[in-house]
Amino acid sequence: MKKLLGILLAVACVAHAVLYPTDVIWQEDFQTDAIVKLATLEGPAPQWLPNGGPDGKSGAFKFTVTTPGDSQWLILPLDKEKIKGIVAIEGDIKGEEVYHVGATYFGPRLTIRSKDPKGRERMPTFQRPAKFKGTYGWQHACYYVALPDDPTELELRIGIMHGKGTAYFSNIVIRKVEELDKSQLPPPPVNEEAKAIPRGENKGSAYRGVMSGGDLSEDAFSTLEKWGANLMRYQIRKHHPEHERDISTPELYLAWIDEQIAKLDEVLPRAEKHGIKIIIDLHAGPGTQINEVGSNVLAPGTNINVLCETWRRFAKHYKGNPNIYGYDLLNEPSLSAYGKVTDHSWQDIVNRTVKAIREIDPDTPILVAWHQISSFQVDDPHIIYTPHYYSPHWFSHQGVLYRKDVRNAYPGWIQGEYWDKERIRL
Repeated sequence: MKKLLGILLAVACVAHAVLYPTDVIWQEDFQTDAIVKLATLEGPAPQWLPNGGPDGKSGAFKFTVTTPGDSQWLILPLDKEKIKGIVAIEGDIKGEEVYHVGATYFGPRLTIRSKDPKGRERMPTFQRPAKFKGTYGWQHACYYVALPDDPTELELRIGIMHGKGTAYFSNIVIRKVEELDKSQLPPPPVNEEAKAIPRGENKGSAYRGVMSGGDLSEDAFSTLEKWGANLMRYQIRKHHPEHERDISTPELYLAWIDEQIAKLDEVLPRAEKHGIKIIIDLHAGPGTQINEVGSNVLAPGTNINVLCETWRRFAKHYKGNPNIYGYDLLNEPSLSAYGKVTDHSWQDIVNRTVKAIREIDPDTPILVAWHQISSFQVDDPHIIYTPHYYSPHWFSHQGVLYRKDVRNAYPGWIQGEYWDKERIRL
């Protein structure tokens, strides 16, 4: 094969050592409010609560945002000589009706912001942002941050970013992260929370899938069959090695869709020959935008009528085709920074598009994704939900960009937490 197809489901990698938090290199229990004098504030100053932490001894800071979408930060400079490489940031957090406005990684934030010599900014967030939304008692957060070499800026940020509600922070710690032998690690914990989740009967067909790549030749499908693959998420995307396709008007977009249907018709016989069913994945929506967190940002120009017509055309053409496994409405839909992007929420768009398909094809499964958007349910018996959450990010993106030297094993300890199928259930 010229190019191997991108594997949709990550497989376990072998690692002889594991990244794990060790020595404390910075900490603050907020016993006094003196830290405010050393900090830069964005928004009103947070309220200091002596003995307000989870143990009744440490202090805490209370952040409150009343205008939806506003931010309130306490910003502290960090020593670039002392805090470097890969570090773990930990802290205790409590919330009272605190939410994000816009992208789901907004809301309560405990993060290290850095900027590298090329001006690129990093400000990572929790592994599971939804855990820190709403009303909840004290919870402990821990995740890793890979700092750039020779950062031009380095600061600790605590507060609420583009959100609303109240969040409390206490016992902030930054630790070194080092490679430890597995024998030095604690044993896997018992996941009582996951035990309480109902289990299905595990009936039905089992699928082992891949994303389509640049090689869709006979040889590629033959290799996939040897690997045991029986499902492909086939990308309908506008990017091409030689040019960027213009799909800026409804007419151009729908003409492009017709061409994509013809191309898929050429691929289907090869897929069927090797026992591989196809999910049609719309990777470029009509009028959606691309940014650093999403391939389909729902913007003012998003054309919902054209999206519905697109899926009518797919449904008319492929209804009853046994080699089409499902219709994936839109790859990784997300909202812009403040959520005020269209007259319709993603849920409304999904409901309209599902209705358009079901007027033609009542049976083919429809895949509904969300990326940086809150989840919801669709009133249809053949819906498959496909959240794109990339957790733990340090496993799904190891070896990429600033994680070039990161290696993790699954199941195992990743970013200070033990990850296995029970952890993923949460």
